[in-house]
Amino acid sequence: MKKWIWYFMLVIPSWLTAQQNNPDSLYRIIAQGRIDSNYLGALTIMAERYRFSKPDSAIWYARKLINLPVVKGNTRWLAQANNSLGYAYYVKGEYYRAIRSFQDYYIQASLLSDKSNMAHAINNQGNVWIELGDYNKAMLCYRDALQIRQQSGDRYGIAHSFTNLGYLYKDIGDYEKAISNFLFALDEFEKLGARPQIASIYNYLGIVYQRKNELQQAVDNHQRAYMIQQNLNDANGMGISLQSLALAFSDMKQFDKAVEYYNRSIELYQQNNDLRQVALAYANLGDLYNRKHNYDLARQSFDMAIAINQQIGNQRNMASAWLGAAVAAIQTDRLAEAAAFLDSAGQVVRFTNKRQDKKSYYQVLSDYYISKGNADSALAAFKNYSREKDSILNDENIRSMANMQVKYETEKKQLAIDLLSKSDSLKSLEIIAQKLTLERNLFELTRRQLALAEASLTIARDSILLQAQYERILRQQMDSGKKEERILGLKKQGMIQDLEISNKQLTISRKNNTILLISFLSVMALLLTWLLYRRYQQKQQYKMELELLRQKEYAARSVLDAEEKERRRIAEDLHDSVGQMMSAAKMNLSALEDTISFSNEEQRAIFGKAIRMVDDSCREVRTVSHLMMPAALEKSGLVAALRELTDEVSQPGLRINFHADGMAGKKNSNIEIVLYRVIQEAVNNVLKHAGATLLDISLIRDEDGIAVTIEDNGKGFNPALIHGSEGIGLGNIRSRVEYLKGSLDIDSTPGKGTLLAIHIPKTEKS
Repeated sequence: MKKWIWYFMLVIPSWLTAQQNNPDSLYRIIAQGRIDSNYLGALTIMAERYRFSKPDSAIWYARKLINLPVVKGNTRWLAQANNSLGYAYYVKGEYYRAIRSFQDYYIQASLLSDKSNMAHAINNQGNVWIELGDYNKAMLCYRDALQIRQQSGDRYGIAHSFTNLGYLYKDIGDYEKAISNFLFALDEFEKLGARPQIASIYNYLGIVYQRKNELQQAVDNHQRAYMIQQNLNDANGMGISLQSLALAFSDMKQFDKAVEYYNRSIELYQQNNDLRQVALAYANLGDLYNRKHNYDLARQSFDMAIAINQQIGNQRNMASAWLGAAVAAIQTDRLAEAAAFLDSAGQVVRFTNKRQDKKSYYQVLSDYYISKGNADSALAAFKNYSREKDSILNDENIRSMANMQVKYETEKKQLAIDLLSKSDSLKSLEIIAQKLTLERNLFELTRRQLALAEASLTIARDSILLQAQYERILRQQMDSGKKEERILGLKKQGMIQDLEISNKQLTISRKNNTILLISFLSVMALLLTWLLYRRYQQKQQYKMELELLRQKEYAARSVLDAEEKERRRIAEDLHDSVGQMMSAAKMNLSALEDTISFSNEEQRAIFGKAIRMVDDSCREVRTVSHLMMPAALEKSGLVAALRELTDEVSQPGLRINFHADGMAGKKNSNIEIVLYRVIQEAVNNVLKHAGATLLDISLIRDEDGIAVTIEDNGKGFNPALIHGSEGIGLGNIRSRVEYLKGSLDIDSTPGKGTLLAIHIPKTEKS
């Protein structure tokens, strides 16, 4: 809180200032209408309380206070009321009224000879001139404020002045001067231990580095600011740092991170009920979505910003929100909406006369006319945009500010010299004070000595008359001297004993400390030994688990390899041995048919039936052989083998759909064999148990691996009832999928079919 606020609070009852966080009690005091110090204090506090969040309310309370007859000529109340008025008009975008209020604030502070608040009032005027784009006047205000603060030796205020100068140079694009002023202010705030101001300087430095496109340095400075504010539990400050970080990450094209930081800042502002900053964050978020070409989300963000600004009467940031919404509408070819938004933005710009908003308005207006195909209007708007842009940084302003910078650099050096001189002067004053104290003590000692001398003369003059008494006193003194000698001897003995006791206690203390140190080191050694042993145990446990896993995988691979070899052997035996024998039997029977004389047609029919049965058996043997080890799997791959499988198991009343995608290219025979067996087992289960009329099989390979789905419309089952007691079929499927380090999901409901979803992750070999 500024010095003048403490000064003015002297006239406000202490119990009233304690009610600042309870506006209901202040409302009651104002509603009673009794004109006393409580009433004036309540109006003052409410004006100050709402100057940023509800500027219209703040203006009402401040005007109410100023217009009271008892306040006329009361400099203290008028100064505080005009300061609150200035801030409220600043938020509403009524900049010239804000300047007049701050000028009145300066007049009242000067009547009080309060240099701190005089400088504060001039400084606030400079802030408003920056909003209006008149950097020359802003520079003059900052210079005058700095001079006042230097004259009064206000180091805190001096640091603030250099902060404002850095902010000004940041706005006009002279980044080196901006950094120089910010660093000087940072050094002063660090000496003063002003941690909130230190965090603000880091944020300003981050903005400068962001504009210089040194984005990592910008992020580093914003993060420093955030850490300080987090330690201070400064929610509003943290929100500002998060917004600054979001802007930096937006420039770094890290839009998702930027959106995250904007949302976090909005949450903090909402917790702090700072609607002005909430609206600003939504407007910035809208600009980000415009950059991402996500214009629907941009519109939503700008609508939130507009609604909140209208709610609190914040005209200062209203134009940018309307213009952002207009940009989103132009990009989505909603020109009628864009025209409405531009009209609203134009009204705000004409009301506030804010130069930066004027420049942005004409720029968006030019884009709007280009979208409408109105070249003449677009050119006129662009000329206005160029004029406003050039007027912000004209040559006269640049030269004027450059001359002022030379002066400020000189003043900065002189300020450092003055501070050192003041430090030396303080030390000199301390030495002089010490000398005066010594002289005063010597004088007092001399005075006492003179008094003693006078007493001695009086005693000498009366000594003759009191000789007897003197002798008696002398004897008593001699006795007292002996007693004192004895007492001194006893004291010396006591001191010697105390010293011996102290030495013993010191020795014991050293021994105890040594024992404690040894005990501590022993405990630490034991703890370290235990930790090392525990780590060794964990490593051994990990190695054992890894070896068990490797053995389990090896065993599974061996079982599956043995199963495939056995299938291959049986298939070859069936094909080469049994199949050949059955074919030979068919040929012999066919040859024998012509040599046998049948006694009747019934015998001939029986013989023909036997030949057909042998022929069917040959085909069945070939089918079984192919199913056990399909030739297509080795020759053409998994997809061809599965198509052959679906063709072979097709039945009347069962339609099988098979789809494969991405299976061309690199092949892994081991994976293809296991997948073939899995799908074969699943198809057999459908044929045996499902009673389905439709079976869909899908096989897709993508960058994540291979996905297999097998879905039927059969009778289904309840997976929970068979969990832990799966049959051979599902058990084989699950073990083969686990062998490939894949996952198996079963989704089934009685009467609604079954879905098997298998995912095999991608490996170097797959």
